[in-house]
Amino acid sequence: QLINFYPNLPKDKIKRIYNPFNFSEIQNKSNDSSLLNYDEKKLLEDDYICTVARVDEGQKDITTLINAYEVLYKKNKISQMLYIIGEGSSKNDLIRLVNEKKLETQILFLGNKLNPFVWMKNAKIFVLSTKYEGLPTVLIEAMTCGTFIISSNCKTGPTEILKNGECGDLFEVGNSVELSSKIEYALNNKDYMNLKTVQAENRIKEFEKEKIMQEIDDLLNKEDTV
Repeated sequence: QLINFYPNLPKDKIKRIYNPFNFSEIQNKSNDSSLLNYDEKKLLEDDYICTVARVDEGQKDITTLINAYEVLYKKNKISQMLYIIGEGSSKNDLIRLVNEKKLETQILFLGNKLNPFVWMKNAKIFVLSTKYEGLPTVLIEAMTCGTFIISSNCKTGPTEILKNGECGDLFEVGNSVELSSKIEYALNNKDYMNLKTVQAENRIKEFEKEKIMQEIDDLLNKEDTV
């Protein structure tokens, strides 16, 4: 995109450096259930898939996730619950949609969580259904938690992070049928999920704080930096 905006900019002067992540903190929190009350701990013990997102349909696309879940549930293809973690302006509309589909016992809106990582780690699948992104850090966090990922193949972000589907599955934006198919396949193919999760574990090394700081140091000390 930078090259498209500035076609005369020398490509050898462009350096991409990711935001650094503190993986140990995320991993520690993903194993910490101390903030959960009794009811939340019971929910955590259930089988579920989840999303963690701002509940705003201007950017996110939780409607597609709900529609995909409905396809699976009504065909008896899924026994897992769907947890939607987050708050936003579209929450009431989405609750009405779930109620209209008579899925209120299967799709739960859990609101914001001080520690979303413990929910991400214990999910069978983490889904990011969205219309557009910059660098969706929630995918890197889900990878750090060791959870299999399915994400919208929107214009920027997910494809790069998931290495064109090597580290998780991608589906066409807004395509609930494709999403439902990918959820069903993953749930029925544990080895497939495990393989991509291992590849994701290797991928997140590119975002380690020490590596990023070294890249910044190398850039600052490069003689021909302009």
